[in-house]
Amino acid sequence: MEREVLRLVGAGLVVLVDCVGNAEPNDLASVEDYATILISRAVEADTPGLSQVTLAAVEKIWAAIRLLGVPAGDVDRYLRAVPTILDAHRPCVASCQGAFKALRLGQIGDKVETAPSFLLASEVVSSAKRADTLARLKVDGGITLALLERLFAILLPERLLIAALVPLLRPASWMNADRDNFIGEEGVELEGMYAR
Repeated sequence: MEREVLRLVGAGLVVLVDCVGNAEPNDLASVEDYATILISRAVEADTPGLSQVTLAAVEKIWAAIRLLGVPAGDVDRYLRAVPTILDAHRPCVASCQGAFKALRLGQIGDKVETAPSFLLASEVVSSAKRADTLARLKVDGGITLALLERLFAILLPERLLIAALVPLLRPASWMNADRDNFIGEEGVELEGMYAR
């Protein structure tokens, strides 16, 4: 089951890394295909901060699962379903970029419902509900929302790690293309951290 939690963390990273490294909505990496590949590549590259963030994320996801009271027999189903849901109903690039910007500007919201992590999770769950994906995967919308919110709350502040992972998700030839591959004003802040 630890592998499934790691896959969930990888899925969240793929979504966020791809919105930083690729603003082309029709050319996004498959979450399910790259969730474990990205983590493996990052370990091989000895990416700074990866171990600490991944360890903290795994611990906080397990804590959320316990707090939510997910029955032991259902935990594996949720851990497998959330990356599948993210793959089919990922938040749009503009929403992810807005979440990064809101965090950078200190606009974290007065309530959970206005936090960038909650807004991203809500977008995913709303889309999954409309498509009947939650029912098909036999998962509860509230639990899925809470797990996604935790995942995004953990990963969104890790801008330097996310920027460092971009070249591991995108091939060098793509990265050297003449594309705007970072979000608004932060492109200047993190310029030089990866090939443009």
